[in-house]
Amino acid sequence: MSHGELRFMRFTIMPLSDGPEPVTLLPPGTQYTVTEGNNIPPINCTADCRPACNYTWFGPKVPNGTSNILSLQNIQKKQRGVYNCMAYNDVDSFKSSDVNINVHFGPELSLQFQPSNNSLTKNKGDMLGPHICSATCNPPCKYIWTTPDKTTINAAQLIVPSLSIMDHGQFICTASNGIDGSQNKSLYVSVNCKY
Repeated sequence: MSHGELRFMRFTIMPLSDGPEPVTLLPPGTQYTVTEGNNIPPINCTADCRPACNYTWFGPKVPNGTSNILSLQNIQKKQRGVYNCMAYNDVDSFKSSDVNINVHFGPELSLQFQPSNNSLTKNKGDMLGPHICSATCNPPCKYIWTTPDKTTINAAQLIVPSLSIMDHGQFICTASNGIDGSQNKSLYVSVNCKY
């Protein structure tokens, strides 16, 4: 370069690339308990990343089209479980902390017997049971058996060591956990006299 000649150099300044760590949830809570049919507040997943991040939520039955905001409306029992959000760009990917969603629901029509008989024929003096009443509910249901003479048994399992004529009729199991009322199921027992 000769004396007095100026030469200009061109520089291009490239923005720094950065992955999405950490991923932030708003609101920051990670434990939600909701009754079936209700909503949880929208959960916003954000991260500071260059270039801009994309977001994907993982969990049971995540609604189609969910982006960085998880919105669970009219929540169902099949949606209880663990959720988390992944933020990702061309540089890296990172997951949020887990969000635990606990859905409370009543017994609905899930009441069943084990054995599955709805009616039995027995002789006087025979043993009845054990017959177990069960239902799918969260929190767990409490069970009450009501005998034909209106005696109540606070247990899921029914056992009558020696049947009498007073035991002829319906044994009714009631399951409830304080959500959406209770459910009943009947076991009809015919007691024969032996001569």
